[in-house]
Amino acid sequence: LMSWPVLLIMHKGNFTIFRIIGLAFVLAMFLLIYSRGGLIVFCGQLVLLGIYYFKRIKLKTILMFLAVVLFAIGIFTLANNVRELQHQTIEIEEKVTFGGGESISSMQERKDFWAGSLELIEEKPLFGWGPFSFRYAYNPIQKTLLGNSDHPHNVFLKIGAENGLIAMGTFIAFLFVVFFTVIKRFPKLSKIRKDFVYLISVAIAGGFAHSLIDYNFNFIANLLLLFVLLIMLRSAVVVKDNQERKGFASVAISLLIVVFAIYELIVLALSQTINYNFLSFSFYPRDYYVSVAEKAVEQNDFGRALTALEEAEKLNSLDSRTNYLEGEIYCDEDFQSNNPLVCKSNFAQALAQNPMNNFTYYFDYVKLLSPNAVSENDLKIIQRATELLEIYFDYVELNLHFTAYTENVESAYELAQILGSYLSPEKADELKIKSEKMLSIARKLRTNKTF
Repeated sequence: LMSWPVLLIMHKGNFTIFRIIGLAFVLAMFLLIYSRGGLIVFCGQLVLLGIYYFKRIKLKTILMFLAVVLFAIGIFTLANNVRELQHQTIEIEEKVTFGGGESISSMQERKDFWAGSLELIEEKPLFGWGPFSFRYAYNPIQKTLLGNSDHPHNVFLKIGAENGLIAMGTFIAFLFVVFFTVIKRFPKLSKIRKDFVYLISVAIAGGFAHSLIDYNFNFIANLLLLFVLLIMLRSAVVVKDNQERKGFASVAISLLIVVFAIYELIVLALSQTINYNFLSFSFYPRDYYVSVAEKAVEQNDFGRALTALEEAEKLNSLDSRTNYLEGEIYCDEDFQSNNPLVCKSNFAQALAQNPMNNFTYYFDYVKLLSPNAVSENDLKIIQRATELLEIYFDYVELNLHFTAYTENVESAYELAQILGSYLSPEKADELKIKSEKMLSIARKLRTNKTF
C-alpha cells in the first residue's frame, strides 16, 4: 500500500511491457495476501489517483491498467494452482464474502480490541501501560477465546493504550502539521513536483488507512518506509534556507539515538550468534528472563529460575508466564520448598492474568484439586474451563487461528479427561467424546496443513 504508488513515480508515463508485468507482479503479490482491508484501501487509493489524474486519463492509460489487472489475475491464479498441488488453499469466494468462521471471528475480535483498548486508555490515560504491553494488559479483559493480539489493530489506539494520550496526541499533532504544510504549499509547486507530492501522499494515506483496522508498523521495514516517505513529502514542499543550521541539541539527540541503536544492535547480534545471555545487557530484554527461567526449570535449577522470575516480574508484572512458572516450581517434588498451596495460588494468578488462551493453565490447576474439597473459586474455574472447552472444540474443527496445529489441543484433551470428576456423568461423557473427536481432527489437519 505504501510502495506501489512510489513505483508510479518511476514510470513517468512510459509503460513498457516489462513495467506492466512488474506492476502486475506487485498487484498479484498484494492479492495473494488475502487482505480484505488492504484491498479496500487499495481501491480507495485508486479512487484518489483517478480524481487527481482524471483529465489526463487517455485510452492508452485505460488499456495499460487493464493489462496490469489481467496479468495480475493470471499470476494470482497460477500461484494458487501451483500451491494446490501440495496444499489445500483457502477458497477465494469464501475469503472475499466473509464466509469462513475465521473471517467472522476476525471482525468481532477487532471490535473487541478497539473497545478493550479504550478501556485500557481510560484506566491509565496519561502514560499508558508501557511499550509492547497491549497483549498482557488486554488478556484479563479479553472477550473471546484465543482473541488476543500484540496490538489492538489500530495504530492510534495502540499508542494510546501503551504510551498514553500525551504520546498519542503528540503524534496526531505531528501528522496534522505535515498535512497542513502540504495543503498550504501544494498550489505553489510545479506540475512535476505536484505529481510527486500527490503520489507520496497517497502512499502515506494508504499506510495509515490500513493501520486503522490493522497494525503493521511493528515491522521495522514498514516503519522505516513510512518515515522515509514523510521526509520525502516534507522535503518536496518546504523551501530550504541555505542559512539554516541545526542546533546543538538536535544534533546531540540524533547522535545519542544512533549510539543507542548501535548498542542494542550489537547486543542483539551477540545474543543470537555467541551467547543468548548477552541479551541481559539490553535496555529492553523483553522475554529474556522468562526464557532463562524456563530452561532453569527444565534443569531443576530452581534457585536460578526463581531469581530470573523475580527480574521478569520487575520488568513485566502483567505476564502470566511468571506466575505459571513459579507455580510449576512450587509443585515440583524435587524442590525443597515444595508447597502445593503456593503452587495453586500461582496458577490461580496466572489464570486471572490470562484466562482465555492457554488450557495448560486450567489443566495444571484442576489437577491439584480433590473432588471432596472444592472451594467456590475452584468451582468458578471448573465452570469456565468447561465453557471454554465447548467453544474450543468448534475452533479446532474449523481450525480457527490455525489452532489445530498448537499444543493447546493436547492440553484441552487432557483437561477434558480430568474434568469428568467434577461434572455430571452425562456431561463428562459428552466432553470426553468431543475431546477425542477434536484430537482426531487436529491430527488429520496436521498431516495436510492449509495455507
